[in-house]
Amino acid sequence: MPLAQYASTITKPATWGGAIDLGILAACYKTEICSIDVESGRVDRFEPLLGEEGIFSNPQVDLL
Repeated sequence: MPLAQYASTITKPATWGGAIDLGILAACYKTEICSIDVESGRVDRFEPLLGEEGIFSNPQVDLL
């Protein structure tokens, strides 16, 4: 997806980026983030990466 389209899509209230975005936020805030699928009860955990510099190398991620 082109960067401009991604930026436009991600700013819509009903849209979220998914696992990559939660992983980036966990790393930026140095905290665990959990997302819960209320229909299935599945919990996805996103933990900060310790000692991993530059793990996200993607034009979409660089925008953040």
